Amino acid sequence: MLVENKSKKHRIAREWILVLGSMFVLILSCNGRTVQDTRNPPIPGFPLRIEVPGVSENGIIDTALVEDETGKIWMSYSEVTFSAFAPKLILVQTRIAVSADDGVTWEDRGLIHRAESVTLPPPNQDAPAVWEQEVARLIFNPYAPASQRWQILWHRYLRIYDLDQDAAVPLFEHGWIAWKGAPAPGGPWLRERKLFSGSIYNEVNNSDALGEPEYRLDQLFPAGLGDCLVFTEPGALVTPEGPYISLKCPTGAEGGKIVLLRCTHNLQTCDYRGNFLSDKDASSLYNSQFNGFSASEMLR
Repeated sequence: MLVENKSKKHRIAREWILVLGSMFVLILSCNGRTVQDTRNPPIPGFPLRIEVPGVSENGIIDTALVEDETGKIWMSYSEVTFSAFAPKLILVQTRIAVSADDGVTWEDRGLIHRAESVTLPPPNQDAPAVWEQEVARLIFNPYAPASQRWQILWHRYLRIYDLDQDAAVPLFEHGWIAWKGAPAPGGPWLRERKLFSGSIYNEVNNSDALGEPEYRLDQLFPAGLGDCLVFTEPGALVTPEGPYISLKCPTGAEGGKIVLLRCTHNLQTCDYRGNFLSDKDASSLYNSQFNGFSASEMLR
């Protein structure tokens, strides 16, 4: 398996902050065993449990927060359910919620990307399959065209239920980082764009309604991104010059790295700006108890 399932990810031990010059701060989650940090005792009352009434009874994941011009906090997040046809087939779909009291309480504002059932071609037509929609990153960009002031990036990929193995299997070669824009968090959202893909992208997907990926990043920037099998877990930082986008790039047996792009505000042009960290760097933390980085976030 090229990228770990959510159910198999190591627990997040703590967040590390890396200062990159004077431009911005990158926050990364470190994968590994839980370590108690006695030097930084927890703040009373934290961490807070985020609950979205009517949605989060079974828990929510992949939360990403952004503040609008009125001070409200909006959150994209993943809702996890299970297929009625195959109980081991996890369904992940993206929702949006809002808080007017600094995150103390939340109100769900609906579904943005539904986990879509798929009928596979023969000989797999009897195997349940679904388009997963996860690790979304909601963005407020005041510099973008009015119809795209609100944007969202997420990882869409195919997961099937393997009847022989009695297990759900992700097929990341049938997947990409997708994008939508809207004038407001409530929509209407523009048509999905198939934005970024890696080296294992299967071109059979070019025949769907979305066509080819706009950025075959492994081909456009082979020196830096040619070893990226897929891209996932987008982060974003909006600046007047354009949004910066960070992505997790799994590279197979070697682990992976966090890479950086800078795009125009309408994402019509994107350039590769380098790598933040390699998973190999994580082994130097806490006596080699970490094995990688994921879920990057940037702050100015």
